[in-house]
Amino acid sequence: MQRILLCRGGALGDLILTLPVFAGIRSRWPNAHVCYAGYLPQGKLILAGDLADEFVSLDSADVAEWFAPDQQDGLACAEWLSSFNLVVTFIPDEDGLFRRRLERAGIRSILYRSPIVDVGHAADYFMGILEGAAGSNQDGTPTCAFPHLSLHADRVLVGRRMVENLGRRVIAMHPGSGSRRKNWPLRKFAELSTRVRESGLGQPILVLGEAESDAEPVLQSLRCDTPVLKGIDITDLAGFLGACAAYVGNDSGVTHLAAALGIPVIGLFGGTDPAIWAPRGRHVHVLRRHECADGVPTLEVSEVLQALQNLLCGAREHGQLSGYGYGGESY
Repeated sequence: MQRILLCRGGALGDLILTLPVFAGIRSRWPNAHVCYAGYLPQGKLILAGDLADEFVSLDSADVAEWFAPDQQDGLACAEWLSSFNLVVTFIPDEDGLFRRRLERAGIRSILYRSPIVDVGHAADYFMGILEGAAGSNQDGTPTCAFPHLSLHADRVLVGRRMVENLGRRVIAMHPGSGSRRKNWPLRKFAELSTRVRESGLGQPILVLGEAESDAEPVLQSLRCDTPVLKGIDITDLAGFLGACAAYVGNDSGVTHLAAALGIPVIGLFGGTDPAIWAPRGRHVHVLRRHECADGVPTLEVSEVLQALQNLLCGAREHGQLSGYGYGGESY
């Protein structure tokens, strides 16, 4: 049996933008056993989407040996490593240490690409690691244009039940990200949630993660009564988002996750280049906020609300979802 090891570190958004590589491997080597070496909780998503058959944590002691510069003796897991026919890796390896250790373990086929994206969209750049590999398109083009995640039926059912318990069409909003400079103001998310509810578009829900632990007191001070979803497992979050009618969020891993699940997504960008890092999806619409001299973001609540209305209206009128042509940028 073909055995393939895919090594990918980074945050949730980085992993989501690498999903086409997982899909490409599954397509080109359908009978292969695929092992993903990465971080939790991302590993749970990959297994829940059947994009890998096995997961090992980059934080484990044995795996840490792969990258230790003072490692002189044979690796404890050298025999396990030698069982792989192909290693696909995005782990930084400027000095070639990891490659040499893989070669000493007997691995002959190694595909490496730096995780640093210099040009083009990140999803295309990552997918390029498979160009020229066995089973690729004759012209070298990617076989999967967009990150896509399909969950196991049990996760889908959990998500549907969570949404049904709320009693109406749910619109999820995630006000956080990995960096405060990328965040649209929390007060504007609170105002948007109120206007979404009052306009009858649906039931807004604010999704909070560990990075947004200080958001609830602020929301209370703003007298925001929008329900909050927090502290749930990442696979349950994915199931929930997949059952929502739409999503609004900053440049974050959760926004990339929502896009990969195929729901309509409004991405709010400021501080990072959407030409490289925008969530990829057929129903994704990006609004850019530009900073004035005083640092005040220019993107208004009314603009976001209008874009959201257009997305949902298009879905109702045409029987399909479309995130294009609403005055912003789509990727």
